[in-house]
Amino acid sequence: VDQGAEGCLLTGVRWDMEWLASRERFQGNSKANLDALGAQIYPNPLSSYSDLLNISIPGSVLATVDVFNLAGQKVFSENIKDGTGLINLGHLTSKGVYILKIIDEKKSFIKKIVIK
Repeated sequence: VDQGAEGCLLTGVRWDMEWLASRERFQGNSKANLDALGAQIYPNPLSSYSDLLNISIPGSVLATVDVFNLAGQKVFSENIKDGTGLINLGHLTSKGVYILKIIDEKKSFIKKIVIK
């Protein structure tokens, strides 16, 4: 492991150590916070025959949706407008757990999604 000022290099994956260590990034992770805002992310888990993820964030004008694998690599990124979007994750050929990060003009959310 090579750890420098900007992060950590582990088997070719560069991590932003400040981002990983930040507790603030988990504030939007609880289901209660998502429910309180009326945000919906479904279906979860995604089935092999259903590659589309529905995202609804009431009150959001523009949001960025990023999907990361558990190695920390960004495998998908897309902007959604007017608080709703249909995200096609059919290109993700590996089944398993992914991290969904949504950032809008007011708040950020992190949610675990599973592809079966």
